[in-house]
Amino acid sequence: PAGAGLAAARVVRTPAGALSTGEQARRRLAVAFVRIERATTRTGAAPWLICDEFCSVLDRATATGVASSLRRWATATGARVVVASAHADLERLLGPDLVVRTEAGEPPRVERGTGRARAPRGKSCDRDCRQC
Repeated sequence: PAGAGLAAARVVRTPAGALSTGEQARRRLAVAFVRIERATTRTGAAPWLICDEFCSVLDRATATGVASSLRRWATATGARVVVASAHADLERLLGPDLVVRTEAGEPPRVERGTGRARAPRGKSCDRDCRQC
C-alpha cells in the first residue's frame, strides 16, 4: 500500500467505504500492484496495468508522489502500464516510452516519450536508480 501513497496506519485500518475519493483511488492502485505482482510471480510475465483518469482526484503534491511511485514500481516489476490523464505535469514523472496526445476535434498525435522519468522541477532525486 505504501507504493500507492497509503502508508498511514489510519488509512490501512479504515474500511474502503469510509475512505475519501482520493484514498479510494490510491487503494485501487495498491490492490492492482499486489495482484500484478502475484500474477507475475505465478506466470513469469508481467501483465498490463491500465489507469484511466490517473491521479485526477488527487491534489498535485499527492499526484506527484503517486506518479513517481508508479514509475518506480513499474520499473522494478517490469509491468507494462498505460496511463490516461489530463494532467501534463505527470508525464515527466512517469517517463513514458510513448505519448498519445488528443485535442478536441483533432486526430490523436503519437509521439515518442522520453522513456526516462525525471524529478519534479526544483527537486533533485537522492536515489541512484537512474530514473531521475
